[in-house]
Amino acid sequence: MSVSKQIARPVRVAPGAGPWRRFNGGPAILGLVLAAGVPWLLMATGQRYVVTLLVTVLVYGMVAQSWNLVLGVSGIFSLGQLVFYATGGYVSSLVTIHTGLSPFLAIWLGGLAAALVGLVVGVPILRLRGIYIALLTLGFVMLLQNYLGTGPSFFGGFYGLQPPGFSSGGAGSVLVICYIGLALFAITMFAVWRIMHSPVGVAFLALRDSEVYAISRGIDPFRFKLLLFAYSAFFAGLAGAFMAHYQQSVTPSTLDFTLLTNLIMMIVIGGWGTFWGPIVGAAILVFLDSYVLRNLAAGWHELVLGALLVVVVVVAPAGVVPTVARWVNRLGARVLPEFDEEEELV
Repeated sequence: MSVSKQIARPVRVAPGAGPWRRFNGGPAILGLVLAAGVPWLLMATGQRYVVTLLVTVLVYGMVAQSWNLVLGVSGIFSLGQLVFYATGGYVSSLVTIHTGLSPFLAIWLGGLAAALVGLVVGVPILRLRGIYIALLTLGFVMLLQNYLGTGPSFFGGFYGLQPPGFSSGGAGSVLVICYIGLALFAITMFAVWRIMHSPVGVAFLALRDSEVYAISRGIDPFRFKLLLFAYSAFFAGLAGAFMAHYQQSVTPSTLDFTLLTNLIMMIVIGGWGTFWGPIVGAAILVFLDSYVLRNLAAGWHELVLGALLVVVVVVAPAGVVPTVARWVNRLGARVLPEFDEEEELV
């Protein structure tokens, strides 16, 4: 074979040689089937309230995971994820109210609208760096909250909108909604896992760890970050749309600073930049808030929450998931697979 033909031949990476992973569907499908049995079992034993908490965990897990993709995996200090979350909720609500479209279809339009907003907002924001991105995105959150409350009347003012729900009610409605949420959660997690463990995800990591090196390898920082911004915004918008129809309400309080800080805490407590961290963080915070913090006297809620964050940052700075996995490895637990710390911390 001539040298010119050898050069023209496309380069293929041998399976397993790349720093990304192939998807193994067996364990994922098994986990999904087992997870689907939990809500049914809880409803059968009269634990309806716990099922509603599970729905909340699924929604906040989706938002935290999509935000972690921007904040933890790619190192973009954006605080504007709630803009996309609210966009999905409002767009889906307006579409169902004014056109009569089914919420099952409208939620996808909410996600697409959020992705479009992500592209528009990302163009000016992603040309900045560090703290300037944080300040500008936080400004967008505050501006949108004020605009939704005092802007055009079709946004409903501070009372917001009351979109139709997924079902007409009844004893099984919570279970049906939980399964819809579980399906959307599974789609989001697969999409995030897929991009994290793909050549594109490797480019995100390169941009986070050394932008100069990434550019030298031919990666365009602006295009990749803009792609990531829109990708992440779609799933935040999808979660917002689902939550709006689940609660049959969406108001400017969706953009409250309390929710913003809680979502950041979910990412930090679970494990910043890891795949499982935001999911575990969402579960910890939702159940802790519902069973412990809600029973505290006024003023103690924020105090205990702040103390928890301090303890996690001091004792487990990488987050609960990487720290627990590291402890398990140190104790020599042989029943669990070896935890690859470098891989999990991406």
